[in-house]
Amino acid sequence: MKIAFKLPLSFFFFFLQTNNYSQTEKPENLCANLSKIEAIPFKGNEYQSGYSDEEFETIIKHGEKAIPCLIEKITDSTKMNDPRCPKFTNNFTVGDMAYFLLYRIGKFDFVEMLPINVQERYKTTGTFAYHVFVEQKGNRQQLQSTLKEWYSQKENQTKK
Repeated sequence: MKIAFKLPLSFFFFFLQTNNYSQTEKPENLCANLSKIEAIPFKGNEYQSGYSDEEFETIIKHGEKAIPCLIEKITDSTKMNDPRCPKFTNNFTVGDMAYFLLYRIGKFDFVEMLPINVQERYKTTGTFAYHVFVEQKGNRQQLQSTLKEWYSQKENQTKK
């Protein structure tokens, strides 16, 4: 005797979408498409919800789960359009995008992880101080090390 299960076709489409959706959002894959982010939907430090940049929304939605992959991307010097001003092209990189997301998700001040001299320059030159710093050889790796140490301490505090 055969028993047939009849499920609506929409169930199978839902299953396929859900399965595919979860594959692309595994923690190790969250940062794979940083270079596709076209705009940062923030006004100051306030997030503008409902924005339609899918890549940005995916990372924001996952919050702290995205921190490890964002830290790994800090040293990625692949050029991309600057999402703060899409028509302005400069030396903006995937690593910069990672940092711009990371400080917001990690809830630390933009310059907090940067050396004191960069923090001082930031007071007068803004994010230009950050860009000058990371463009110098070895400084992206230095920033990445600082962030790894910060995250390790954060994880240890969470476990207590």
